[in-house]
Amino acid sequence: MAAPSRSLLAALFFTATFIAPLITSDAATVGFVLNYKLVYGNGFVIAGNTSTLGNWTPEDAPLMQLATGSESYWLLSVAIASGTYVEYKPVKVLYDTKQPLQWYNGANLNVTVPENGTTVYITWNGSGLSSVVA
Repeated sequence: MAAPSRSLLAALFFTATFIAPLITSDAATVGFVLNYKLVYGNGFVIAGNTSTLGNWTPEDAPLMQLATGSESYWLLSVAIASGTYVEYKPVKVLYDTKQPLQWYNGANLNVTVPENGTTVYITWNGSGLSSVVA
């Protein structure tokens, strides 16, 4: 039997991560994708104005995971009540402790969570400031 292809594994990872069971019936899945290569030992959290995103405290914010087989694609999936207005920023942290190293520059990024969820694509500082909601 042949091993599954990388594209199949990536699709399965994406499905398991971003189309995960919802915590409550009014919650929707919000996926965050950030493409930036960090040095070993660093990572990203998504800090924001909700308890799910640590109430702006990086040490309490969820840690993004490096995509399998990637050196630069960071992924996070969280459940947030649909209709919630969310402000957020990625924060570069020490991976093991979540000690903040650098906050995303500029204004807070934001999204209002739709009923069916969404995925947000973020470009880290230095290669432009943008956040695209898909």
